[in-house]
Amino acid sequence: MSRNMISANTELFATLERYCLVRDQPIESAGLSRYVATDAEEKRLLKDLKVGTCIRFGNHRSLTHLFLSDTHYIGTVGFEFEPSAPNLTLIENNAGLSVCLLVESKASPLASPPTVRNIVEAGSMTDADYSGHESLQIESLFPSIQVLRSIEPLDDDSLWRLCLIICAEECKQGGSWIEHELASELVALTDLNIPSMPYSAICRSIFDADPRSLFMALYRCLEATYSHQSSRRLIEKLALDISWQEMAAPSKARLGGIHRNRQA
Repeated sequence: MSRNMISANTELFATLERYCLVRDQPIESAGLSRYVATDAEEKRLLKDLKVGTCIRFGNHRSLTHLFLSDTHYIGTVGFEFEPSAPNLTLIENNAGLSVCLLVESKASPLASPPTVRNIVEAGSMTDADYSGHESLQIESLFPSIQVLRSIEPLDDDSLWRLCLIICAEECKQGGSWIEHELASELVALTDLNIPSMPYSAICRSIFDADPRSLFMALYRCLEATYSHQSSRRLIEKLALDISWQEMAAPSKARLGGIHRNRQA
């Protein structure tokens, strides 16, 4: 389904207006129609980009999977350092990608209200010479945006592996309680050739200030590793044509799947 470009721009500027309003510095011309200037290619991206998984770490940091046909991207908001992960290339940002990411991730501005007001109030569609706000100006009001393009389409497993690598690398270089050695061990987990590993749980806990969240996520990975090994052995022994996830499912559902498989 195509994105409505008018709605996307309306939502983006409404976010900036709310940000100033709740800080008692309302934008005087709030409610006027505004948009981010785009060229033809940027319009195409803003309109047609599809959104897969979006994981938010509070209001100022997020990872978003975007794709258009067979071209897949991972967009980061609020990451301090340049992301580094296999098969991903950092690309030059543009207005279409920026507006899409800011709207879909529901990012909150970081700039001071006076700075936001100065930029937003500079023009609107009521002005005869208005041609849209410059993308770089709008981007400057939010946490940093970076976009990486994948060399191949991303399924759920490969996406979460890459997200874990990006998050762990950010922790290595940033002010996280996660030390360099632990971050490297987290990256090493992505080498496990086990489908449906709960990497998403680690990603969601990695920026949590409470280490217990990460501990519980790692425990889920340990459980999944054990379940994978024991389930694969049992599947091979019984010559079943089911996945290890089905074998490891709760007993009632598992027995029903085995019974159906034997009947077939």
